[in-house]
Formats: sequence, C-alpha cells, structure tokens
Amino acid sequence: YCGKPAKAQRILASKIKKNKEKAAINIIMDNTTPRRGGQDILCCFRKYYENLYKSETNKLDKQTIVSYFDQLKIASVTETQNESLTKNISQTEIIKTIDNGKLGKCPGEDGYTYEFYKDYKHLIVPVLHRVFNKVLQTGKWPETWRNAIITVIAKEGKDPKQCASYRPISLLNVDQKIFTSIMANRLSDILPCIINLDQTGFVKNKFLSDNVRRTLDIIDYSIKTKQQMLVLTLDAEKAFDRVSWPFLFAVLNRFGFHKKFINLMMGMYNDSAARVKANGSLSKPFQIKRGVKQGDPLSPQIFALCIEQLAECIRTSMGIKGIKIQDEEHKLALYADDVIVFLTDIYNSLPALLEEIGKYGAISGYKLNSTKTEAMEIGCNLQTEFKKRFKLKWDQNKIKYLGITIPKEIDKLYSFNYKVLETSLKQDLMRWKILPLTIFEKIGIIKMNALPRFLFFFQNLPLYLTSSCFREWEKMLGKFIWDEKKPRVKLKFLQQNREQGGLGLPNLSLYYHAAQVKKHSNIDE
Repeated sequence: YCGKPAKAQRILASKIKKNKEKAAINIIMDNTTPRRGGQDILCCFRKYYENLYKSETNKLDKQTIVSYFDQLKIASVTETQNESLTKNISQTEIIKTIDNGKLGKCPGEDGYTYEFYKDYKHLIVPVLHRVFNKVLQTGKWPETWRNAIITVIAKEGKDPKQCASYRPISLLNVDQKIFTSIMANRLSDILPCIINLDQTGFVKNKFLSDNVRRTLDIIDYSIKTKQQMLVLTLDAEKAFDRVSWPFLFAVLNRFGFHKKFINLMMGMYNDSAARVKANGSLSKPFQIKRGVKQGDPLSPQIFALCIEQLAECIRTSMGIKGIKIQDEEHKLALYADDVIVFLTDIYNSLPALLEEIGKYGAISGYKLNSTKTEAMEIGCNLQTEFKKRFKLKWDQNKIKYLGITIPKEIDKLYSFNYKVLETSLKQDLMRWKILPLTIFEKIGIIKMNALPRFLFFFQNLPLYLTSSCFREWEKMLGKFIWDEKKPRVKLKFLQQNREQGGLGLPNLSLYYHAAQVKKHSNIDE
C-alpha cells in the first residue's frame, strides 16, 4: 500500500483518465458533413488550422501599415535597452531558466522534457550556450524550432463536433522554450517602458486584480455621479492565431527594436510548420503563415506589443469618449487580449469604436466576435433600434471579465461570485462524498479542489469578508470531512501543520488575509 499513490490521487488519476476518454473526438463536422474515424477527423482539423493560419494580409501594401502608425504616438526602445535585449546569452541565464522550468509538461516533437534537461544540464548547457548565441546573432532558427505539434483542447460549453470549439496549444521542443524564455525575461524589463499602464497582462509588476479593481471603481463612480456609460468586454475571435506577421514585424520596427531582434522574430515565424495531434495521432504537416504560438513564452508579450496599437488608437481617438474622473479620461483596460472599454456619449462613441477596431483588424488580422462581446448599460436605457444595429451581447445587470462576474450594482459582487462558487463547490464535494475516503484524502481533495478557487477570488476581488463567511465555509468543509456527523477533532487543530499535530487543512481566513497583505505590498512596489 505504501508503494502506491494515496487513494485520493488514484481517484483523481482515474477521473483524469475518464476525462481523457470523454475528450476522445469521435465525430467532427466538415461543413455539414459528419466525419468519423481517426484519419478523417485529423484531415478535418488539418484543413481547419491550415485555413486559420493562412494569412489574409500578406499582400497588404506596407505603406498602409506605415500610414496607420503615423497617427500614433508610440514610445521607443532605447539604445541601452536594445543592447540588453540582444547581448550574448550567458550560461547562468540558461541554468536559471532550466531550474525554473515547470516539470510534468508535455514535450515537443523530440520528446525531451524539462526533467531530462535538469538531470543532464551539466552536459547540455555548454551546447545550448553555443546554439543559442548562434541563433541570436544570425536570426536563423533550427528547423526543429520552426516545427510544432498542435494539440487540441475542448473548450467548456462549446459544441465538440466543431473544430472551432477546440483551443490549439503548440507543443514546442524544450530547448526552444528555454531560449524564448530567456528572451521573454529580457523583454519583460522593457515592456513597462513602452506599453501604457492600461495593459496589465504579462507586464512586470502588473496584475489581473488591477483591472478588476479599476473597472469596479469606474462603474461605482459612474453610478454615484449619475453619468451614462456603456461597458464593453471585447471578445476577439482567435486573437493569438490571427496576428498578421507583416504587421507584427512592422510593430517591432515601429517600437524601435534592434534589427537583430526583429530578424530573430522573423526567423522564428517564417517557414514554420505544424502537425495537429488528435486522439493520439498526428496529421500531415502544413505551413503556418500567421499567428503567435500559444504555448511559447514570448507569445503573450509579442501579442501585447501588437494590440497596443489598437489601444493607442482608442486612447487618442477624438470620436471615442471615455469617462472623466477629475482630469483623467478612462477609456479602456487590457489584460493581453481581454479588453474592457468604458464609453460615454454612447451613440457616437460606440460606432467610432467599432470603426477603429475594423481599421485595426484590416491590417493586423484582429477580428471582433460581436455576438460574444458583452455590453452593459450604466445609468441609461439605449434605444432598441440602436442596440439591434450592433448585435452585441447586451446584459442589463452584469458582465463577465477575467473570470469575475461584474454586476451593475457593486453590492451584489459577493453574491454573483462567492455565492456562485459556494454552490459549485458544494456540488463538487457531494460527488466526492460518496467515495470511500480517509480524512487525509479528503483534506488533500480540499487542497486540490477548493483552495485554488477561493484563492482566485481572494487575490482578485476587493471585498471585505466577515468572520461569518469563513465560519460558513468551514462548516461546509467540516461536513465533507466528517460525513455530516459530529466533528471528532476541531478544525483549528486540523488546520495546524503536521509538526504541530495537525493535518494541514487550509485555513481560508489566513489565506484571505495573506492575499490582502500581498495586494498592499504590490501597491507599495
């Protein structure tokens, strides 16, 4: 028994196995024709992604892109920053990146994992050092770095018969990810200097909670000052996959990046290919002509540079009116491709916003999914005919942004988030309750299932939680631990660590207060 994993882990492994069986793709629609069988399904995915990654803007006149940039005031990378970005890579950087690599991740086409690189880094690092610096100096990438395996993951709540209902993740070779991780780490020091404070995604010392708090404050201010406002959460169709390469390279040039870095990015994307993996089988390779690779450490930062052009257009547009708080106008906030917009003078601002998005999309590949773009009216009741013109997802009471439900009435923030979490968690615990678990395994499940979900809200919702909230949650967890019977050991003893005689049951109150302290330390920084 001691040589086997704990029962809870075995059950979770079994659950994962069932999920894999559930994830097996048995049928895919090819337009209106259903396709079954491994090879037919692979062909459908291959055709879909080959079409998705086929450029629509390669023939675009470069002058059109230049003219678009001319209207924008964009910060430039300094000479010192360029030198820091393109200097030779040291063995120390390589070792640090390998040590920080996450274990248990799927390898790329060559099959070598981070575990392998950690175990043999004393032999591998000198070789990587030579290869990395040659790539950095010449801009020429090894062929194995330009190939990827695209694995597909079903999106929750989507039709599993449609190729578009799957999220493509690029499985890249670890040596390439080590290289791009080093470059991403260098770029992270530069981004805060050239990207507006509105963007908090993948920017150093910026956090998801910044956007949530800002959004809540703006809505609250709008209500208190009785200003009419429209709040929109933009939904982009395949945002990372549709990025135009000519536009991307033009963006890097516009920011003033060194030619060596631009050549490096060109080498990364030009002549790249991929194969789709579905049901354990691989498709034939196909060429990729656009998009940034989801799964590559550099991709989020590269995307942030691209979408900054749209953000700057919105900020500087005279036709798009944001909400003024004192002397500052607030129009939008971004977390990578998750964009939220605040509009006043709505009848003029909304058409102007969509026009700017259209112009940006024509040269960048960006495409707004209107029917999934949520819109919430604050202090106004827009004309029905006006709303019908834009075919947005109109909601009178709430919108969803960054995993948080944001209500029009701020005092409902708790019920729209924590109460929903509580209901969902009770259902999960009920499923586990029927299983023959020891107290150790139940506490292990709480750590794996409940704690991360509470932590997300603790870290990102600016809400004061009373002691009664924690008592209610402790009561719920206690019922699960003791099978609805009278507790044999008080929770406060179970919450102590093993050295003190406890079992390490998470103390939600301490986690909550630690999250608040962390927020304040981030503000101080």
